[in-house]
Amino acid sequence: MTEVAYTLRKNHAFYWLMGGNLVSFAGAQVYLIALPLVVLALTGSTIAMGTVAALGHATVWLQPLLGPVVDRYSRKTLLLLCDFVRAFVLLVLSGLYLVDELHIIYLFIAALIIGTCTQLYNTAQFAVIPSIVKKDDLQLANTIESSMFHTLFWSGQHLADF
Repeated sequence: MTEVAYTLRKNHAFYWLMGGNLVSFAGAQVYLIALPLVVLALTGSTIAMGTVAALGHATVWLQPLLGPVVDRYSRKTLLLLCDFVRAFVLLVLSGLYLVDELHIIYLFIAALIIGTCTQLYNTAQFAVIPSIVKKDDLQLANTIESSMFHTLFWSGQHLADF
């Protein structure tokens, strides 16, 4: 085993981050498929379905504005806050659905909030890795993170089909 792999394996902060990312990435991928399908079931409109999906993805344009936010605040706090906000929004949507008060406008707003939190989360988690691993471990750490992200991107969408 190489020295880099050994030292990274001993880095508990990195593996806590990767464990949190595993759950967060998987949930985000299921959400990206599920929300447009909920809109389709609620409205029967493919235009509304496409609109809510586009709103969630349009937040990628916020990325250049989010870098300074991530640099200014605690990245750990931002990661936790973003996951909390996304979970809370989904919980509210679930509650509205249960009481039969879920309207399309709520789904549009939720897509914007969750999309923004996802962009902020992604920016913060990419920025936090260099601060928790040694410089020699950075390439392997980024490889692990990227592999996990892309694997969950692919598998999460297939899980959402069930």
